[in-house]
Amino acid sequence: MPMHPVKIIVLDCLEPSKLYDPVPINTETGKPHVKCPIHHKGQVFTARSTGTPPEGFCPTAWHDIKEYIAVLMHGGELLSMAQRKRDDTMLHRWTATRNLQTRAPIP
Repeated sequence: MPMHPVKIIVLDCLEPSKLYDPVPINTETGKPHVKCPIHHKGQVFTARSTGTPPEGFCPTAWHDIKEYIAVLMHGGELLSMAQRKRDDTMLHRWTATRNLQTRAPIP
């Protein structure tokens, strides 16, 4: 199966204080985490391999997304959070219904 290149667009780089209170401490430096120094909003990268990140792409960010990139490279699709929640709910409903149907009657 051929692998397809995947376009990666940096949508935003957030200050850690917008996500955390208090801001976590970097265990290597002992200082609070800071906004990403490598990427900026609007950067575009093209991934052509799952083994190595595109040139100039942050290795830590690559580690976080490379499994999703692999799915897309092989023609797969990623579910949105809303789709995941809906699908998980449907799975749980199906499992609960299935368990009720297969459970032995109480004597």
